Amino acid sequence: SGGLWRGVLRASNAPGWPQHERRKFLLDGVDGGRALAKFAGFGPFGRATLTRARRLAEAGFGPPVAAEAEAYIASGWLVYRCLDAAPLPARPDANWCEFAGRYLGFVAAEFRLAEDTPPSLELQEMLAVNSGRLWGQPPDLPLPTGPLIALDARMQPIEWGVTASGYVKFDGTDHHDDPFFPGPADIAWDLAAVESAFGRAAGDGVRAAYCRHSGETDSVLAPRLAWHRRACRAFQAAWRTSFTAQAEASAGGG
Repeated sequence: SGGLWRGVLRASNAPGWPQHERRKFLLDGVDGGRALAKFAGFGPFGRATLTRARRLAEAGFGPPVAAEAEAYIASGWLVYRCLDAAPLPARPDANWCEFAGRYLGFVAAEFRLAEDTPPSLELQEMLAVNSGRLWGQPPDLPLPTGPLIALDARMQPIEWGVTASGYVKFDGTDHHDDPFFPGPADIAWDLAAVESAFGRAAGDGVRAAYCRHSGETDSVLAPRLAWHRRACRAFQAAWRTSFTAQAEASAGGG
């Protein structure tokens, strides 16, 4: 649709990469109104996504799941009730920072997989290779260990919304288990991604709120955040390079 669907859903005009977008459909007459169906996977994959979506909604973070969700998930589809949600302002305020920090504290506690785990070998290799190619030098930070979390892994502004009752976090169910980095990782990755997406001031506000709600101290978090901040930058820079190259090839008929 050339991006026109974003106007229908009142989203910002952020770029999209269709090859990496999961199929989505608007449904009329579901749950008494409009609903959004998103492919979630078959069998245990879809059921795990539905379970997580419900937990996020019940905790007040994610969009509500449609009453008919059980019927659809058997065919691999996760169905949400549509919300009247507006995009975040360009500079989200302290209330959003509190919401986002509380949300990441919930994710870190609710979806914890293991303790005292170093970054995956794949993540370490990505950082080493990308640092050399992008900046001409290897990473010079000590390797941290921390809790292993099934992350949200999508912190971009388009993934958040504002409703009449407060904020909402979209698409927080399964990106820890897809082809993109980082996979299951330290919550420091999501905190670093907030900084990258919203700037250091907002990142500091979200980190402070996260520490209040999770019980982590800033001194314990700091070395892990420094490593993951560098890894997140290395991944995003390479991803943007790939995205630009593909867009230029498409525009040129390649």
